[in-house]
Amino acid sequence: MADDNKCRWSGGIRIDKPGSLNINMRSSNQQSNIMHVEVSLRGATFFVIFNDYNDIPPPYRIDNLSEVDVVFYQSKVADMSLRTTCRAKTSCAYSWDEPILPPTLTVGVKGGSSATYSLERLEEGEKLYYENFIYIAMTHTFDRQSQQSGLPSSSAIQGEESYKRKQLVFDIDISGSDKCVVLRPKEPGRRSQLWRMTTTGMLQNEAFIPPRDPRKTPSETSDMLVLDIAELTANPQRHIPLALRKADERRTATQTWFFDVDGRLHCNIGGLVVQARHGMQGLYNGGEVVLGPTEFTLQNRVPVEQAIERQKNLPGSGSLVVKVVADGPTRVLQLSDIWANQQPASQKSVPGSSSSNREDWILVSNERKMADSLVIKRPRVASISDAVDEENTKKDIEMVIWLRDGVGLSLVNDSLQELAYITLTGIDVHYLESSGEINLNAGINNIQVDNQLQTSLKPVVLFASKEDEKTPALSLAVTKLQTSTKTVDIYKRLIVTLCKMRKHPH
Repeated sequence: MADDNKCRWSGGIRIDKPGSLNINMRSSNQQSNIMHVEVSLRGATFFVIFNDYNDIPPPYRIDNLSEVDVVFYQSKVADMSLRTTCRAKTSCAYSWDEPILPPTLTVGVKGGSSATYSLERLEEGEKLYYENFIYIAMTHTFDRQSQQSGLPSSSAIQGEESYKRKQLVFDIDISGSDKCVVLRPKEPGRRSQLWRMTTTGMLQNEAFIPPRDPRKTPSETSDMLVLDIAELTANPQRHIPLALRKADERRTATQTWFFDVDGRLHCNIGGLVVQARHGMQGLYNGGEVVLGPTEFTLQNRVPVEQAIERQKNLPGSGSLVVKVVADGPTRVLQLSDIWANQQPASQKSVPGSSSSNREDWILVSNERKMADSLVIKRPRVASISDAVDEENTKKDIEMVIWLRDGVGLSLVNDSLQELAYITLTGIDVHYLESSGEINLNAGINNIQVDNQLQTSLKPVVLFASKEDEKTPALSLAVTKLQTSTKTVDIYKRLIVTLCKMRKHPH
């Protein structure tokens, strides 16, 4: 931090009240730098102690498990420069930019909806939505598809090199009044190349759709422009240009479209499919898109000029599930695609297993020696040899103790007189230490304290009142993380359970 001359001030904090908090100082590239602050009162003086956050988990983390980028910022913070973009499949550490303001976080998808979440409650919040438009692309003008299409070699197809790698998609010619459909090279973000299919099978162009809330179902009115033919009626013997026209119930035959499984686009009139005019020679920038008769080539392959596919503008389903979970001492805002949540449990990959695709996850960390740079690390998939080396260097330690009859403890005063006798039976201890964490699970089945004084009227002072004999009177479950720091102990789990205890006062 001292090497960054352009580091910004953090938000204001109170130093007149003992406690601990975290502050967020932004680097010149808006990267977060978290520091821990302790405020203590000694006598009449308040001491403010700043500690580095190198070896301590962040107070908050945003895990973007979805396929799209999201933007998050503290609610009611008007400074636009404090808005952070969390890339798809990445994780971002975070602390409040303004500790005095309410601790709520606003998260949104670019071009989609946004919502506010409280990180203090472990719950599922409001879903996020974004409009997922599509490109209507000529399949074989994308080299990726051309290599996998099974077509004959380039020497067998004349003119193949004239359309390969052109990446042609449907676009609207806005220079004319007819709004005809033409082929243009794919340009990310160009609105006239983005389409949306309605629930009734109509194709709308994004450039001619008024803005709407992606959380609401789009209304299909008669004023919207949809894909249609430029002439009044279709002719099975002719090629008719495609254009945008107003939605009309009487023209459902030419305004309702289907993407076939064989890779073609056709309307409700049989024998007619969408294609480029003049065959393969029409696959060029500015080429006209028409509705014409179906044709087949050798071995019933779909002709190149008729092969059409949908390509998503953004990956994912268009709906994100957002929930707040706990990861040890860190509160995590987790975003995932709704399709991933609906995947059957049998198909989900288990973290750490060979079936999980760890290359889909990117860890983003701050390199202290390079304050102005963001280092992206991809975890390497462990091999069998790595596992053998790991086993040879770091072995797990496991210890199991079972005392059925338990132990007895006597309390004796300085006059060597026994005051009480404590009986602990059914002691079960399971200790497991690995390179990542330490787990301790312990239980005592029964607890009883007996009064050993001769003048006692009631010999039993305290005992466990249990409804079920199998339930332990006292149980302890602890999970401690293994860290390199010597100043902080991190407990991922600490659960102490004690049953009802009854006492007989004397």
